Amino acid sequence: MVTATARHSARGHTAAKWTVVAAAVLLEVVIVIVWLGRSDLAFGELRWSWIAVAVGAEAASVLALGALYRPLLRAGGLPMTRRRSAALGAAASAITATVPGGPAVASGYLFREFRRAGGSSVLSGWSVGVAAALSVAGFGVVAGSAATMESADSWGSAMSTAAVGLAVAVGAIGLATLVLRHVKPVLRLLQAVCRHLPGAARREKRCATKDIDSTVAQFTAIHPRWRHWLLAFAIAVLAWGADFACFVLSLHAVGIGGVGLGAAGAAYGAGLATTSLSVLPGGLGTVETGMMIGLTQAGISGSRALSGIVAYRLVAYVLVAGVGWAVWAALRRGRRAADGQRSMHHRRAATSTVQRA
Repeated sequence: MVTATARHSARGHTAAKWTVVAAAVLLEVVIVIVWLGRSDLAFGELRWSWIAVAVGAEAASVLALGALYRPLLRAGGLPMTRRRSAALGAAASAITATVPGGPAVASGYLFREFRRAGGSSVLSGWSVGVAAALSVAGFGVVAGSAATMESADSWGSAMSTAAVGLAVAVGAIGLATLVLRHVKPVLRLLQAVCRHLPGAARREKRCATKDIDSTVAQFTAIHPRWRHWLLAFAIAVLAWGADFACFVLSLHAVGIGGVGLGAAGAAYGAGLATTSLSVLPGGLGTVETGMMIGLTQAGISGSRALSGIVAYRLVAYVLVAGVGWAVWAALRRGRRAADGQRSMHHRRAATSTVQRA
C-alpha cells in the first residue's frame, strides 16, 4: 500500500511539473505570436545573413555554458566529454528559457546530472554554485564594458568596468578557495548555528559527526588550480560575449546599424539584469522593457527597436528552447535505455546464479 501511494504521489508530482512547463511554453508561444502579428515590426526587410550569424553566435554561447562546468568538475576528479557538456548546456539553456524560476531549476538539473555521472554531492553542488558566481561576474564584464564603449576614447572606462567584474570573479574564487581549505570550521560553525533554529533535535540526528567528516572528505578531494579558475572564468566571459554578439547581430538583421556598441551594451545589460524581477520564464516582459528603454534612448524608433528585440528573443530563447528540449529528451531516452540494459544484466546475472546453485 505504501509503495502504491508513493507511486501515485510521484506521478502526481510529475504531472504537475509538466503542466507548469506546458503552461509556460504556451504562454511564451502566445506572446511571440502577438509580437509577430504586429504590423509595425520591420520583419519585411529582415536580413537573413545576419540572422544566420546570430544563430552561430548563440550556438557558441550555449556550448560555452556547458563547457563552463568542465574545468570545475575536473578539479574534483570528474572528467566530462565535450559532447556531454555541450548536451547538458543545451538542455540547461532550454530549462532556463522556458521554466518559471528557470536558473534555479536548471541548476538542480545539472546537479542531478553531475551526480549521475559519478560526482559527489559536494563536488556537484560546488561546481554549480561556483559556475553561477563566475557567470554573474562574466555578465558584468561583458555588459558593463560594452555599455561604456561609446567612442574610441572610452577604452579606459571599459577597462575600469571590466576590472570591477574581474574583481568580483577574484572574490568568488577567493571565497571558494577559502571554504575548500577551511571547510571543517565552516561546517562546525553552520552546525552550531543550526542548533539554535527550530527542529534542531531532528537535524542533529541527521547531521552526525560522521556526516560532517564525510562532507569534509568530499570537499578536500576538490583541488582547483589557477588554470581551472582562469579557464572557467574565460569561458563565462565567452558565453556572455557570444550572447551579446547575438543581440547586436539581431539588431543589424532588422536594419539597426547605426546604434553604437555602448548603447547596445546598455540596452542589453538593462534588459537581462531584470530577469530576476520577473516570475515569467526568461524574464518575459521585463527584458523587453529594459532593452526597449535603452534602444529608444539611443534614438531608435520604437517599432524598429522592438523588431530587433523580437529577433534576438526568437534566436536566443525560442530556437534555443526548441533545440535544448530535443537534446533533453534524447538524454533522458538514452539514460532510460542504459538503466534498462543494466537492469536486464542484473536479472540475467541473478538467474545464472540461481541456476548454478
